[in-house]
Amino acid sequence: MKKRIIDGIEIYENEFDLEQSKEVFNTCKSFLKKQECYTNTFYVMSHYISNFEERGWRIAYGYFMTMDQLFIRHCYIIDREGKVIDPTYILTRRDDTEESPIYWTFSLFEMDDYLSLVERYDNSPDFIEHYQDTHRTLLKWGINQEKKVVFMDY
Repeated sequence: MKKRIIDGIEIYENEFDLEQSKEVFNTCKSFLKKQECYTNTFYVMSHYISNFEERGWRIAYGYFMTMDQLFIRHCYIIDREGKVIDPTYILTRRDDTEESPIYWTFSLFEMDDYLSLVERYDNSPDFIEHYQDTHRTLLKWGINQEKKVVFMDY
């Protein structure tokens, strides 16, 4: 797990765990939807509460780098070893791809802290308003790089 600091924001680059992501996806696929990472992660957390408590899983907010070199704000799970569990990615992943996605994590939550913040934002787990300044800072940083880095927030 690499750490970098971008204009005061700590970013951790986390590895993707394909096998755990597939396992979670296969268990929860009936309620997972494309482009709904925040809601998907919330539902997965609800289904796997014991893994969050006993296996050290945490909710992560960060960016996922697409094949087009765009960083899109994203929500996923980080296990105790710092690996990404992302069932939303499995929905869109091509089976023939060998590439592993890149994740830049800027925030991690234990389950209780995450649920408190969800409640604070009217039961909406996207936290768009909460992370506005973070997104603006990273967007500005990316634009100022010699090789532009594009951050998207949707």
